[in-house]
Amino acid sequence: MKQKISVIIFIMLLMILGACSPSEDNIPTETPTEVEPTPSEPDITIELTEITISGLEEAIIGFDEPFNIFTGVIALGNDGIDYTDLITLTTVAPIDDQGNLDTTQIGRYAVRYNLNVSDIRLQRLRYITVLAPVRPEGMLINGDFEQGVLFWNNAANGYFVANGAALTLSIDNGALKAESIAGTDAWTPRFGQQNIPFEMGKTYQITFEAKSSVEKTIHLQVGELLSGAPWFINFKSGQDEYRTITTEWETYSYTFTMNLDNPRGGILFELGNINPEGQLDATIWFDNIRIDEVEND
Repeated sequence: MKQKISVIIFIMLLMILGACSPSEDNIPTETPTEVEPTPSEPDITIELTEITISGLEEAIIGFDEPFNIFTGVIALGNDGIDYTDLITLTTVAPIDDQGNLDTTQIGRYAVRYNLNVSDIRLQRLRYITVLAPVRPEGMLINGDFEQGVLFWNNAANGYFVANGAALTLSIDNGALKAESIAGTDAWTPRFGQQNIPFEMGKTYQITFEAKSSVEKTIHLQVGELLSGAPWFINFKSGQDEYRTITTEWETYSYTFTMNLDNPRGGILFELGNINPEGQLDATIWFDNIRIDEVEND
């Protein structure tokens, strides 16, 4: 009897162990975690209604310093888009295709920035000033025009147009090219150079080379320009100097004796209405302008 009970117990243990043994069907599997879907951003399109152009403060630039008129300028729409590349310019300033300003040409320039996008039309004005360089010591500066039109092309040195006159100065094959439309006065237009330190009691000879597109008479002056009446102090009062410039290169000169203590004046070339020719337009080339001290004869 005991033997039968033992057999029965043994068989039951085998059944229990078989039920507890792992099988492929009984291997627990890992339940995948469900990932919550990320909500997509709503597709909101902002309508362009406004563009702001910043960086248009007035600029003051030193002579011959690099300057690009687009540097720091940004056109930003309320839609977050940068429209700077669409800006166009309206100006007479000497600017190349990349926006680089020629800072060897002194003066104050107005630049208009234009932007046309969709129904938005913008125009913004900016002023840029190129300062004149400090004049070095010496008599005439840049008389051979190796430095371009420097010290010849600004009002402080005598550049002047009025009464229908016009004058454009540029460099042509190393010479100064003066394209002039004559006004009603001898000094319209004119150009020259001031702050030449003439010394009292000394005699000077002014020499220059020139040719003209048409034979034309010009008036040559020496003196100080004033901002008010009498407007001009003549250093050779009573001594009128005219020269007729031909169509071929020639050398011209005149002398004068300085009778004033005044280092502020200079020489002037007047290309306007000269009797009996009247208002004769011409393009005149100048080169190798010199001032030499000579003996007073």
